[in-house]
Amino acid sequence: MLYRDGIPVMGKMMVLEGCILFVPLLVLPFYPKEIVFAWQFLLPAAVSIVLGVIVCHRKKRKTSSSRMVAFAWMYGFILAAFPFWLYGNMTPVQALFESVSGFTTTGLSVLDVERLPHIFLFYRGFLQYVGGLGFVMMMLLFIQEKDSATLYQAEGHPDKLMPTIGKTVKVIGMMYGFFLIAGTILYTIFGMPFFDSIVHTMCALSTGGFSNRLDSIGYYHSLPIEWITVLLMLIGTTNFSLLLLLFHGRIRDFLRASEIRFLAGLTVITVPVMTLFLNKSGISVTQSSELAFFNAFSALST
Repeated sequence: MLYRDGIPVMGKMMVLEGCILFVPLLVLPFYPKEIVFAWQFLLPAAVSIVLGVIVCHRKKRKTSSSRMVAFAWMYGFILAAFPFWLYGNMTPVQALFESVSGFTTTGLSVLDVERLPHIFLFYRGFLQYVGGLGFVMMMLLFIQEKDSATLYQAEGHPDKLMPTIGKTVKVIGMMYGFFLIAGTILYTIFGMPFFDSIVHTMCALSTGGFSNRLDSIGYYHSLPIEWITVLLMLIGTTNFSLLLLLFHGRIRDFLRASEIRFLAGLTVITVPVMTLFLNKSGISVTQSSELAFFNAFSALST
């Protein structure tokens, strides 16, 4: 499907994606010594915004919505790689690898997280958080265009929760933000440091798996933290339209959904099987069941 104002909207995407690089700077008041890394975000952000403004003023031209979505993601991959590359300990390919792994919520990494500054640890988590929501979804939270619905659908979002795309995007954004706050609070209550709580909530909600600890969630040796992570992973892998049912208190309709029933069926099968294999390898039944439950949901939610 053709998008009428294709080129100017691409420019707006470039501006918004440049603004994404400003977000990690919020860490600096808490870790002021890391201000030396600020330019590694400010420089590519400024260049992207300037280029975006220039493109915004170019002549309008029809462009296919799928091409615009592809541009948003490819441009985002490259732009987000620059802070990693400018950090100095990575090759361009490694920087791009980390960027793509973050935005696609894949979770593979080439970085030593134990030696990485806090601003970059937050940045990695935020990449996954944005990637879990989607570039176009992020754009539509701030920019409403005439043909927004075509972009929304082209990025692979089938759920229309409200009468209009604008309201749908706002509801999804509010839910995503609410779960970020709730997850951070729960992690903090059960003993996880505040900074770690934010990073792990972003990564669990996006089902990406990045962590600021080498042993990931296992570092904390806490069953409540594992249960919170499972809950966040479940939320992250559940359709937004089903989550909205929960917000409205329609629990029966939520439980009747085929997606939820299928997930429950897989859980009933996989957890006992994994528990059995772990127990046979010499791990106690209690610990085997805990490990099986966590790893089963981690795998099922990808």
